Amino acid sequence: MRVCILTSDQPRHRYMVNAIASKFNVVAVFSQAKSPKRQPDTRSILYNMEGKEEIIRYVEEFRETERRYLFPYGREFRLPRDVPLYSIEPDEMNASETVAKIAFLKADCFAVFGTGLIKRELLGLTPNFINIHLGLSPNYRGHACSFWPFYNDEPQYVGVTVFFIDEGIDSGPIIHQSLVDLEPGDVIHDASLKAIRAGIDLQIKALEELANDTIIGHPQDLSKGRTHYAKDFNVNVLREIQTRWDNGRLRQYVSMQERLKTQIRYIA
Repeated sequence: MRVCILTSDQPRHRYMVNAIASKFNVVAVFSQAKSPKRQPDTRSILYNMEGKEEIIRYVEEFRETERRYLFPYGREFRLPRDVPLYSIEPDEMNASETVAKIAFLKADCFAVFGTGLIKRELLGLTPNFINIHLGLSPNYRGHACSFWPFYNDEPQYVGVTVFFIDEGIDSGPIIHQSLVDLEPGDVIHDASLKAIRAGIDLQIKALEELANDTIIGHPQDLSKGRTHYAKDFNVNVLREIQTRWDNGRLRQYVSMQERLKTQIRYIA
């Protein structure tokens, strides 16, 4: 089975690429930068917002946690010499030139993690686009779906979904899902990284099922849940979540998480 990987360039994405490349016939990797080179060094509109120092500190704390969980395996791409690695800008993933290059590979399936929306021209190549979404769909779709369950006082919904991509936002048929187990001393970033590692394992499981013709996709009930966008995140919601979810409350949640998670229906 010929696998093409569409992803980004952070440690979590390199970890995913390396894990898949160690088990499957990867024909190419397309890695998009997290922000276009032509943007200024601020890199993100978040850094121009009120409270940017707090947001930058929060992001840096995530990066430190990411390195702790995923290094050294996620430090760099580890691909066989004959597997091409294409570094592209975010606005180039769906560009005609990129689509033509991808189509030429004649991949049987695509493993996706951390890209923007995959559009119709690419999706037309095969129905087998298998994505990692760091949220429990359909309850949480869109952006920062390990953050918003804490904001909404339901951290038991922190999880990950592996699904077939369609043209919607995290709306395709679900293949596998997993919830996160927090431990005493964990913080919100630990929840995110545990979801990432679980998602990579589930994506590999889904690829194995695809190769064996045993894969099943379950349609989502999109009347449930909510979609969050990058514009929803600001320093006010960050301050609120940090005030409400101190170490004491996190420890309290850990003591009752198993009971709360048994009330959630999801596709294992």
